Parts: sequence; C-alpha cells; structure tokens
Amino acid sequence: MTVLWILLGVLAAIILLLCLPLTLRLSWLPKPEPCLLTDEVNKEIEALDLPQTDRQLLRQMVEQTKAPPVTENQLKVDVKVLLFTIHLFPFAQKKKVTPKKQQKQPQKKQEKASDSNEQKPKTSEILAMLPQLWQCAKKPIRMVLGDVCLHHLKLYGVVSREDTAQSALEAQKFSTLLYTLLGMVQNIGRVKRTDIRIEPDFWGSGQERWQLRFSLTVHPIVAVAAAVRFAACFLRQLLSRKETDKPQQKDSTSCTTDGGKSAPQTQGANQ
Repeated sequence: MTVLWILLGVLAAIILLLCLPLTLRLSWLPKPEPCLLTDEVNKEIEALDLPQTDRQLLRQMVEQTKAPPVTENQLKVDVKVLLFTIHLFPFAQKKKVTPKKQQKQPQKKQEKASDSNEQKPKTSEILAMLPQLWQCAKKPIRMVLGDVCLHHLKLYGVVSREDTAQSALEAQKFSTLLYTLLGMVQNIGRVKRTDIRIEPDFWGSGQERWQLRFSLTVHPIVAVAAAVRFAACFLRQLLSRKETDKPQQKDSTSCTTDGGKSAPQTQGANQ
C-alpha cells in the first residue's frame, strides 16, 4: 500500500511541475562597456612607486575615462521556472579537444543499393500519411499556440540612411511592418505589454542601432495534452485504415475461390 501512495505522490508532483509556467527570455542588446580598470592596470599602477594619494587619483581617472562605444549586440537566452533561471546562451566555452583521426572504411556498393531500395518504400508511405498527420495536428497546434503568451516586448531601433527624408520613410515602413506582424501574432496567441519604437536618424551618425527583448511563457501540461491528442487521433486513423483494408482482402479471396469452383461445373455440363 505504501508503494502505491509513493507512486501517487510522484505522479502528483510531476503533474504539478508540468502545470507551472515556463518562461523563455531572449534579449539582443548592446554589450556592456568594458571596465578599463582591470587587475593588470592595478598591478601597473602599483609598480609605479607613487604615493598612495596619487595612486587613488590615477585609479579614479582610469575609471572615469569612457571606453570606446560598442556597436555590436549580444544575444542572451534564459529559461525561468519559478525562481530558477537556466542560461542557455551564451554558454561557458569548453576547451576544444582535438579528435583522433579515424580511418575511413570503404563502404560496399551492395549495402548502398540495398539502403536506397529500402528508403524508397518508406518515403512513399510517409508521403501518403502526410494528409492524415496534418488533420491530426491541426487542433494540437492550435492548443499550443493559444497557450503561448508573448509579453514584455521591447523593440527600439534607429534607422539611418544617406538622406534624412529617406531615413524617415524607412523608419515608417519598419514600424508599419512590425505592427502588422504584431497583429498577426495577436490573432494566433496572446500578447501583453509591448513597446515598439522606431525612430529615424536625424543626426547623421550613419549607424543603425537595434535593441530587442521579449519573453515567451508556456505551460508544459498543455504541450503534453496536445501530444496525447495527436497520438490518439493518429492511432484512430491507423485502425480505421486497417479495417477498411480488410474487406478488400476478403473480397479478393472470395473471387479466387468462386473462380476455382465454377470451372469443374462447366466441364460437367459439357459432358
């Protein structure tokens, strides 16, 4: 009995975890400005044998100096569940290990021919099943997309062209395109807290600047329910297809048996 209660508790915990929202956060923002006062700079300042007040003033001057402007953006992808965050990108770079060279073994031509012959019927069967797969996948896809929530969307952009009038026209085109895409997304799923600003570059700096940040929230239980619904629909269609194929086979076998019996009867009538 205790084993049953333990299994029920584990099952309830899994269902509770699946019901928790899963948030994917993506940001494409400028890289943070590098700090010029590094450990190496501190060591060089200590090596100058200056008084302590001069060292502090020199450190303050190095801290106050501005680093060169950063033009590149950095991509960050995180997954958040309750209070836990998992950094997906950028991930810690591991040391590359030089793989050992493997001796290439020549493949036999007969094996290639057999593999190609086996793949042809498989591909034909898959192509024949595509309409059934699409019919079964329509409602599960709607379930998953209806559960997705796009929120905290922030998109800032500065469009720069040769002429100020041309940059203003391009900025207007970008804004209309983005708002139409946002309307299409609202028809499919949920959208909350959006902030889109596209401005032309009237200062003539000649550099375009883009910043993007948004979050996607889903519930894993909905994805599991959609997968179960798809599997049940597909199995139902496979069973119905097998049932429709069985009467055809019976009809073909009955025709062959009738043809074998009719031959001796006609011979007796002729005698």
